[in-house]
Amino acid sequence: RPMISMTDNSFNVNLSPSFVAKLVEQIQPKILETFTLPGDWELSGFTFGDFRSVFITILSILYAWNIARIYCVEEGIKDFGYNSSIWLQQKDELKERLIRYTGLKQQTISNILKMLTFGESGVRNPDIALQPIIDLENNIYAISPFVWLHSNAERNLCALINQIDKEKSIYLKLTQEKENLLREEIEDYLKPLGYEIKHGKVKGTDVDVAIIDRKSSACLCLELKWFIEPAEIREGYERSQELRKGVNQAKTIYGLFQEGDKRLISEVLAINNEYDFLVAVGSRNWIGLSDVQDNDAPIIK
Repeated sequence: RPMISMTDNSFNVNLSPSFVAKLVEQIQPKILETFTLPGDWELSGFTFGDFRSVFITILSILYAWNIARIYCVEEGIKDFGYNSSIWLQQKDELKERLIRYTGLKQQTISNILKMLTFGESGVRNPDIALQPIIDLENNIYAISPFVWLHSNAERNLCALINQIDKEKSIYLKLTQEKENLLREEIEDYLKPLGYEIKHGKVKGTDVDVAIIDRKSSACLCLELKWFIEPAEIREGYERSQELRKGVNQAKTIYGLFQEGDKRLISEVLAINNEYDFLVAVGSRNWIGLSDVQDNDAPIIK
């Protein structure tokens, strides 16, 4: 409360590096649970870790801003504090604050703010959830606490970069890394249960992960897919295409087993033709709609 200044119809939160550091310290542990991708993954102008730092810092300030408004309403401010409900910051001032609060370089901060500014970076159909900073075109940014406090930042960043050609190509390269992480997670979980995990290149595709039970002579090959769950029609269509591709790849592997392909059976999996052999698509977040399902290669979550 000592950090809040108030008039009849407006309020302000008096920010300082030490105050913001306390806010981040309080809020960061819970918010970090929503970030799952490696912080060292690099886009063209910043890393996922840089983005995380900037987003959490702004979010912490807006959390305080929201609490301040509630306090001022309790104190009788006019119109529920509407005049100050949006955080307005001069562009250079916001950049300087974030440099002080996060320790990141000016160019890194500028790149992240540009990415998050509504309609920037060549996005043809901007969405306030994905780009929650508004350029008022008078050297001032407008930032809504409501939007930021109800946003899944990492999910929205992934959705955003998939709309930017330059960033999308980088992100596609990182997708394979995500699938490697998922395979490692599966392996860590299943090895103590006595299962063996294999993977490797075969004719026409890759075996992302094969789960082998030597005792029962059984093998399950999973084609891994890890993408953000779709939130609108365009994303649903694109993810469905990915899942359909996964189904076809899984069926290719099944066909190789049926043909007795030496590379698959002997070299990659080290099994024989007598094994019970199944294939499926293992999707981290979404199994798609009915039109992409296949009885021979089911999609499982």
